[in-house]
Amino acid sequence: MIGKSTFKILVSLLAVLLIPTAAAAASKVNTMNNASFAPLGKDIMPIGAWVAPPPKGVFGQNNPNYITNASYKLAKDVGLNMVYGLYERIEMDPKQVMKALDAAQANGLKYMVTDSAIQAGADDPDLMKDSMQQYMKHPAYIGNLAIDEPSASSFDALGASAKNFKKIAPGSYFYVNLLPSYATKNQLFVDKSDETGGKPSTADYQKYVDQFVSKVKPSFLSYDYYPLEGKFPSLKPGYFENMSVVRKTAEKNRIPFWVFIQTSSWSSGVRLPKPSETFWQVNTALAYGAKGIQYFTFWCPFETGFTGGLVSRTGKKTATYSDVQKMNKQIAAIDQILMNSVSKGVIVYNASPVPVPTADQLKEDKQLSMTGTTPILAGVFDYQGKSAYYVVNNSVDQDGAVTLHFGKSVTTNVYQNAQKTRKSGNELNLKLAAGEGALVVID
Repeated sequence: MIGKSTFKILVSLLAVLLIPTAAAAASKVNTMNNASFAPLGKDIMPIGAWVAPPPKGVFGQNNPNYITNASYKLAKDVGLNMVYGLYERIEMDPKQVMKALDAAQANGLKYMVTDSAIQAGADDPDLMKDSMQQYMKHPAYIGNLAIDEPSASSFDALGASAKNFKKIAPGSYFYVNLLPSYATKNQLFVDKSDETGGKPSTADYQKYVDQFVSKVKPSFLSYDYYPLEGKFPSLKPGYFENMSVVRKTAEKNRIPFWVFIQTSSWSSGVRLPKPSETFWQVNTALAYGAKGIQYFTFWCPFETGFTGGLVSRTGKKTATYSDVQKMNKQIAAIDQILMNSVSKGVIVYNASPVPVPTADQLKEDKQLSMTGTTPILAGVFDYQGKSAYYVVNNSVDQDGAVTLHFGKSVTTNVYQNAQKTRKSGNELNLKLAAGEGALVVID
């Protein structure tokens, strides 16, 4: 699979082997405005992470049981509000899943269940319902991981499963995460494990996303694009182009979109993030209008080749843990505003490290101009009739500053480093470390 093939293929094969039929087989909200998420609340941004604390003996290894309150407290303390089960599967050991739900509940978290019967629900909704009855009434339950990075060949079956799922658990997440735009054509449309077929065009990727929305009718769009490859500070050039396709499709269908943030490494050339790169990934996504942030990964996977994550395989905080904790405090300080704002586009000031599609760029904003030498990506929002700007240092290796000019004296509320300050005047000076963002709301 894309960059992390062995990991994802093993999980997918496990589901197929356990439930052979799976191989064959809510209300919409406005992503640009008041995105109501029933399980979390309309003002709370989903902050999730792949790989929950694992059970004992993953893949025959000698690890202890990490499904404990202490492990889930690490997730709570880093600022997550939901975690995704992976190694603990309901069809393998229901007790492990229930323990995970209990540990999540004890720490005020929600939990996404992995259950192969969800995919089988296309052909056997009774099997899906019977399996879900084991856990869906638990207060920490938020939904199910249906499939990760599917090809379009599975969308008909996924659509049937999703329809049956929504009858059983309306308001819960039928979670599907889409492939990135650097997948091959065969991965997008034929077989997600087939890395041949050539590079798709933007039109090909748009077709893939459109087909997913048409056939599965999701309540949100989730995708992953991991930009940190090669020598620092290089970034994959299609980062904003991929986000643009997803954002445009989400806006058209009046649903929110979620992004994944790279916090781990899984092969040669895929690097672990420096603090500035963690901040840059999250802040550029927020500026672009994302209404869900997800980290890959929370616990370091046990498959060969993986390093990093927020927590090591032995349950210790990694260097990235504190960076994500800091970033999530900023999200918690501003999510009520962003979740209730309409994204209007972005302003690109000075050269961007990777191309930003012209269609997303606002040619002018009558209320705002900028001066300074720092590259800036500024998300422009309508927050319940007020103008709001998410101003991001669009660099992973240069601290900097920018002056915002408003044309007249205004009063601004500035949210930076999870702190709020109130200032008045016709200009505002911001110091921004590499990748840092600040939300500016004009009264």
